[in-house]
Amino acid sequence: MLKTVRIWFRKVGIAKYISHLDLNRCMSRAMRRAKIPAWVTEGFNPHLFLTFALPLSLGQEGLQESMDIKLPDDYDLSALPAQLNAVLPEGLEAIRAAEAQHKPAAIDHAVYALTLSAEKIAPEVLQDKLNAFLTQPEIAVVKKTKTGEKTMDLKPYLTGMSVAADADGLHLKVTLPAGNAININPSLFIDAFEKYIGHELRVRVVREKICEKDGKIFS
Repeated sequence: MLKTVRIWFRKVGIAKYISHLDLNRCMSRAMRRAKIPAWVTEGFNPHLFLTFALPLSLGQEGLQESMDIKLPDDYDLSALPAQLNAVLPEGLEAIRAAEAQHKPAAIDHAVYALTLSAEKIAPEVLQDKLNAFLTQPEIAVVKKTKTGEKTMDLKPYLTGMSVAADADGLHLKVTLPAGNAININPSLFIDAFEKYIGHELRVRVVREKICEKDGKIFS
């Protein structure tokens, strides 16, 4: 018998430039090198069963990302993170592993930390521009969907944003919908703000956690 095992991991630093497709290959290779007996699909094209609940966009970092594999029921999970970390490249680190409790459909939102700065714009000036941007009656953006593109108002999803400024720029914390029903990438906000100020920003995006409706981390 098999059990679905959820592995939480960090994807930071240089690893943020690993695409989702390459991440899949990297993790599959790590499973083989670590000799973890993960289940392989049957049929004409057998491959390792490996799924990611909410793939990160290229260039974004994640502190509590998750992936699922299938392992024998009696497999001891306590040493699994260390086994993977011994063969994973810089920037990828397995944190913990446990039997999956909920399906990806339980995902409701994600929490992001953003750092924004701009050449020749002081942080306090950038904050004033952000305040003006957020006070607009509507923040219209074009979101790509499986059926094409649609225009939506981003403002209702930015009401809980917190902002602090220091010498490094603006530090924002924002919670955005995530999952099957609606998924909003922070790049929509960043692109709209850049267009508003007419200036390219230096940006760091870190997804701190993926949550269920009750605010608990996706399990």
